[in-house]
Amino acid sequence: MKTIDNTAPLLRRIRRHISFLSCGILLGLWFASPIAHAQEGLVISEFLAINSNTIQDDFGQSSDYVEIYNGTPGTINLGGYYLTDSLADKTQWQFPATNLDSGHHLLIWASGQDRRIPGAPLHTNFKLDGNGEALALVQPDRVTVVHQYLFGQQILD
Repeated sequence: MKTIDNTAPLLRRIRRHISFLSCGILLGLWFASPIAHAQEGLVISEFLAINSNTIQDDFGQSSDYVEIYNGTPGTINLGGYYLTDSLADKTQWQFPATNLDSGHHLLIWASGQDRRIPGAPLHTNFKLDGNGEALALVQPDRVTVVHQYLFGQQILD
């Protein structure tokens, strides 16, 4: 005689609910994690190290660029902050007095032109190396790295 197990459908339903609950918990943890909120604070949000024709600067050149994003609740004056492509020289290029509003981006050309005129397009005194290097945003204290990338070989845009 065959025994009928009425608990099997119940166990399947319990397993399904646990599975949905686990997915919900994992999604909640993901949304609450620092990775999900990587755009909080002042960050290097984008860079292009081999710009052949994606965008041109105000000199009509296809210069490399760095984009800074302000994910803080307030405006930040970038005056005194630094951008560098060498962690051994954290004060390579200093920002002029430039306000970056909350939730906004600022594009800085990594052209080697070294232009720091407030209100005009900004140009660093260095270019990015398409073979890879460091890229860092440094606080006015000249030591503290706010955000950085260590990137490898880049591909042509």
